[in-house]
Amino acid sequence: MFRSSLLLVLSAVLMSPLAANAQKPEVRAALDRLEAAAGAPVKTTVSADTGLVTFLTTDARSPVPVVGAAATSPEELALAFLRSHGAVFGFSIGETGEPAVTLARPAERDALGMDHVRFRQMVRGVPVTAGEITVHLRGSDVVAVNAEAIPETDIMDVRPEITAETARETVGELAAVRLGRPDAELSEPRLEIFNRGLLEGGRQASRLAWYVEARAFDLREQVWIDAKNGSLLLHFNQIDTARSRSVHNAGSTSALPGTLARSEGGAATGNSDVDAAYQ
Repeated sequence: MFRSSLLLVLSAVLMSPLAANAQKPEVRAALDRLEAAAGAPVKTTVSADTGLVTFLTTDARSPVPVVGAAATSPEELALAFLRSHGAVFGFSIGETGEPAVTLARPAERDALGMDHVRFRQMVRGVPVTAGEITVHLRGSDVVAVNAEAIPETDIMDVRPEITAETARETVGELAAVRLGRPDAELSEPRLEIFNRGLLEGGRQASRLAWYVEARAFDLREQVWIDAKNGSLLLHFNQIDTARSRSVHNAGSTSALPGTLARSEGGAATGNSDVDAAYQ
């Protein structure tokens, strides 16, 4: 009984009226075009903070076909899909005619034969921290999409006023004084657009930031320094915050834990209850 109630609550959150009311008109128009391509309605989750779609799944009988492109690989198919429908998730088309994304990793094929292609959001040539979109394909049809993005208008100026070396020195001081690890090795600073809301949820302002990692035997401190004023935006030890989630489906029986439905790092299943529990 408790499990059924929990899943009902998760399902209600997934399709909450708040999310539907937050949807931007231009996103609704883009979604209408996507549903016309699918020939049927799709299920979505919409961010109440950005008005952008963060999860989309299609009816099993009405996926979104990728058309109008001589794409053959999963990566090419996913890019062709984003050219047509990326606005639904906040991914704009750049001056080159390509979506403002970069491939995060090669496509992965699961045991069911589905391909999962993950991209990273780019704004004016700068990667967005935790800004990602994953397109799930069955053949040349898109069946689901996960996305976390910031509106491109969140940040207009991507010119740093703090140098990379100054940011690196700040992280070195953090490691030595506050973390007690003067022996930590520091990565080369990397310019990113940082929005804490993509990591923690809620409405947050976007910042241009230098990302530096401080490494030692028991330390993988990820640090973001404001590239405009040099302030510390966020830091945490990735080793201490590693996750190991697993979601099981008991099939309405008492035989726990049931069948493993999704594990840490796995792609979305398309089952709204499973994916909501994972999130």
